[in-house]
Amino acid sequence: MNLVLLSGLLSAPAFISAPQNVHGAITQEAASSFSLSSHALKEIVEANYRQDKDEVSLDFTIGKSWFVPNKNYMPAHHFDRNEGDTSMASFKRGAAFVREQQALASSKITSGDLNGALKSIGRACHSLQDLYSHSNYIDLTKSDQAQTIVALWSGSHAPPTALLMTGYAKATGKRIPGDTYSHEDHCKDGIISLGVKKIPQGESAHMHASGKSKYEVARAFAVASTADLLRKIRTSAGAAWVRVQKF
Repeated sequence: MNLVLLSGLLSAPAFISAPQNVHGAITQEAASSFSLSSHALKEIVEANYRQDKDEVSLDFTIGKSWFVPNKNYMPAHHFDRNEGDTSMASFKRGAAFVREQQALASSKITSGDLNGALKSIGRACHSLQDLYSHSNYIDLTKSDQAQTIVALWSGSHAPPTALLMTGYAKATGKRIPGDTYSHEDHCKDGIISLGVKKIPQGESAHMHASGKSKYEVARAFAVASTADLLRKIRTSAGAAWVRVQKF
């Protein structure tokens, strides 16, 4: 996902997705050192993509927020904060989903259900990647970033109070009235290209303290975190991991 330039139909709010989608590019980069078979990687990328494809629709009539949740939408799958949610509750919900899919992937690899395992890996990757584009994680202090990662994987530790998750109206995909940290204004999902028109999403084109765009920084964290997830699943699966490599 080098500042994403897409034409034609888009389909989701998270790290802008399309048939050749950004989530897929992040996943492929993260998986490059895991010796996955091309078929296994394709299945993981497809499951990742479908998490947006199946849950959110596109509506060009509503302005900046074009992505409208449908009946299948689950905020935990995207680390979204909806009406009435706190950032802490939204983070915990998303983190629980990532850990659930991680555990399912490991157990399914061991039992031989490789199709199910690859779907769980793809789902976990998608949600995990959204953490970095749907929050202020990249702007936190290193100490708060470390606390966030501990909370993500432990399930028993709280994230830092400074962590904010972007707000996203469940019924419309628009800004929640009165919200000061909306998805529309603060996500780092990329830049939509429609012909010659370039439309940055949220803070994607804003400069980070590192000198890179916030999109680029969020993407780099997503790649590293996805690789960490794959290592955790490989370790849990043990010798059975070779099944994924040969699938």
